[in-house]
Amino acid sequence: MLRCRFVYPTVALQVRGAYCCIAGSWSLLLHCRVVEPTVALQGRGAYCCIAGSWSLLLHCRVVEPTVALQGRGAYCCIAGSWSLLLHCRVVEPTVALQGRGAYCCIAGSWSLLLHCGIKYPSVLQS
Repeated sequence: MLRCRFVYPTVALQVRGAYCCIAGSWSLLLHCRVVEPTVALQGRGAYCCIAGSWSLLLHCRVVEPTVALQGRGAYCCIAGSWSLLLHCRVVEPTVALQGRGAYCCIAGSWSLLLHCGIKYPSVLQS
């Protein structure tokens, strides 16, 4: 998989498993270890990492706007629901995995990244 560059562990759901960025590489996780709840869109459902396990969410509860790439669209969790975004509005750079590339939301647009440094856990989606 792609090499990753994050200050804190960043978790992503990937078709066959959950992965975490540790020491610059993506590692398969049986249980996730993240400081804050981390939400990911997968197929038709939204999942959140709580107490080391992925749980299906009907409604998302996150402190800051959380963005995820899904298919050809970007979605954001606002007031407990996922909304389609034409442009992303996030406080910190938010990284997402899409296909074989990594993307980051900067100044309201998704940009392809070879490396991206972030200070807080962000949602990733493939």
